[in-house]
Amino acid sequence: MKNLLNAVLIAASVMLSACGGGSNSSLPTIGNVDIQMLGNDAELKKVYTVIEQTLGDNIKKMHEIQLNVSSPSIERGREGRPNDFTLTMFYLYPKNKNKLYQVAYNSEVKWMENIYDVELRRSADAESFVLEEEMFDLSFFSSDKLSQIVRDALAKYKDEKKYSVQYVKNITIEYGTVEVTIYGKLSSNDIEQKHYYKTDFDGEPIN
Repeated sequence: MKNLLNAVLIAASVMLSACGGGSNSSLPTIGNVDIQMLGNDAELKKVYTVIEQTLGDNIKKMHEIQLNVSSPSIERGREGRPNDFTLTMFYLYPKNKNKLYQVAYNSEVKWMENIYDVELRRSADAESFVLEEEMFDLSFFSSDKLSQIVRDALAKYKDEKKYSVQYVKNITIEYGTVEVTIYGKLSSNDIEQKHYYKTDFDGEPIN
């Protein structure tokens, strides 16, 4: 996996469809956006079910999954926009094992799909690089494991006295790791802070 993490640039080659127009109505929907949704066990389970349903067997050849929520009424620079949720999934393109496929959901745009080319940086060994070998199998993972990792992150960083508001802003699942980003605003001065909690798939913290 070190080749893909440290030596690869991703460039979009083709946008297949903007599914918000109804071109892919078979994909599931997320629903209303609550900024606390990624820190709520029941809501996170719903999102993970959508991930599993959308990916199908492709969940065995993953590159990355990102979940992100944002609130314009809280976060600076986003005033005037509704709460936003984005889910992005990269996996090996079934029709071409030298490309990545992206399926993305946004609460405003809905579903989009793209094919991505893979470009190696100069430091990488292009002749020995095999994209398929850089993928990971997420089929053994579960919403329960993810929820436990999120609970551990909140247990470490949540502080209702220190912050006027806190929520899980981002979850990134990559090869062997899960990173949870906790967003907060300090009660004392309204300054934004983020904390990052990273573990392996078993929930063991990674420094």
